[in-house]
Amino acid sequence: MDLLSEFAALLIELRTTAQLSQEEAAEGVGVARSTEIRWEHGKMMPSITNIRKIAAFYNIPDHRLKPFLANYKK
Repeated sequence: MDLLSEFAALLIELRTTAQLSQEEAAEGVGVARSTEIRWEHGKMMPSITNIRKIAAFYNIPDHRLKPFLANYKK
C-alpha cells in the first residue's frame, strides 16, 4: 500500500470511529469538505500543517503520523 492509500485508510478509520460525517471532519480540521474527500480517496496528501491539524483534532499520538510526516523531511 502506498503512502496516499495508507493515509486515506487512517483518515477514514479516524472519522468513522469518531462517528463524524465528512462535513463534520472537514469543519473540525478547518478545510473544505471537498478537501476531506480528496484525502479520503487518496487523491492528495495534506500539507504538514494539515497533518498536524488532523492529529490535534483526532487527538492521535505522534507515532501514528511519523510515516506521513517523514514524507516532508529533506
